[in-house]
Amino acid sequence: MTRTISANSMDFSFDKLIAPISADTFFAEYWEKRPLHISRGDTSYYDGLATTHEIDSLITGFSGEQGMSLSVIGSRGAETTIHEFGSGVAYEQEGVYKAFANGSTVRIRGIQRHLPGGQALAAGVTQHTSAPVRINMYLTPRNSQGFNVHQDGHEVLVVQIKGRKHWNVYAEPVELPNDQLVRGRPELFGLKAGAVRYSHSTDPNSEPPLMMEVVLEEGDFLYIPRGFYHAAYTTDALSMHFTIGAYTLTWHDAVLAALGDVFGASPELRRSLPAGFARGADPADIAAHSEDVLTALRERLDASVLARAVDTLGARVVATTAAPFQGLIEDVDQADTLGMDDPVRMRQDLLYRVDERSSTKILSFNGRTVRFPDGADGVLERIEGGAAFSATDLPAEIPAEARLKLVRQLVKVGMLMPVEREA
Repeated sequence: MTRTISANSMDFSFDKLIAPISADTFFAEYWEKRPLHISRGDTSYYDGLATTHEIDSLITGFSGEQGMSLSVIGSRGAETTIHEFGSGVAYEQEGVYKAFANGSTVRIRGIQRHLPGGQALAAGVTQHTSAPVRINMYLTPRNSQGFNVHQDGHEVLVVQIKGRKHWNVYAEPVELPNDQLVRGRPELFGLKAGAVRYSHSTDPNSEPPLMMEVVLEEGDFLYIPRGFYHAAYTTDALSMHFTIGAYTLTWHDAVLAALGDVFGASPELRRSLPAGFARGADPADIAAHSEDVLTALRERLDASVLARAVDTLGARVVATTAAPFQGLIEDVDQADTLGMDDPVRMRQDLLYRVDERSSTKILSFNGRTVRFPDGADGVLERIEGGAAFSATDLPAEIPAEARLKLVRQLVKVGMLMPVEREA
């Protein structure tokens, strides 16, 4: 027995998100470079992702113990936390509806943890970008505005689910900011302490030059690279949109990870700073010690160390990214009934990696590992191809019983899923 997967619940792949733009074009021409607006004229495009009824049910059924972070954003950008999981802030349902009625935007952070479609969407973005993702839901009443003009230190991908929202995107971006660095060292980006608002002028009410003004309708998409100032508001219609925040790992992260290895192997870097340096150190003493440190770095920090650091970061992303496991209970239940000709395929937008260790290939995803013996290249090629296949289609040099056992195992761990045979 096989099952049909609902397109509405699972079809939120990265390719669909940016269609008709291809992934190659998106990353070559837009990613970290310039905004992209896709107007589709299709109000059903995001059907199955979320409804206002589902959001309302989350709010009304919220107990304060579900790991939800919920806040309201006033008309001047002031944010009030209604509940932050683990913060001890008591949940006040009435406060949410009162604020919304008075023009405030309702925000639920990490909505992918509460909606299957959101989880599938997050998985698709991470699979293509290798960036950890958090999706926030914004519900804005008519004639309202949430945050004022600001920029973000992460990539912003917006899907308009209901209603419409006006967006202004501005020129003069901050060049490739990082959320952590902006908060800790804003001066590196020409920003004032704690500022994410436009600060290239002495006039606190000034705005940067307008670059793009668009109206997102249901089914539309907007990409705003990190650092580009933006603001959004509603007029005659309620708006519900998801903001997909992609928190990219950068070469700064790779260098910091590599320094951990260098530090562990270098006595020069483990040496303490000069005694009493906090009161003002002798510049000549600092210069002498600095030469030793720089020499150690030059000797030990090379391309191979950085490559290992990048690989370590990649493995960490794979291990910590939640897989889109919707339907896995049913799949596990059916696994042992699969026959040689029953079709299966890889789960959509599953983030995984393949490591080679001697004669063994190790496939990793969602903190799980599957070992493939030598000669299993044909199996991996079939899986990675993305098309449906059966145990019969796997390399004939593998005994039929072993092929079927492998397919059943991969279904049970969530790598593969049974699908309805195509007519």
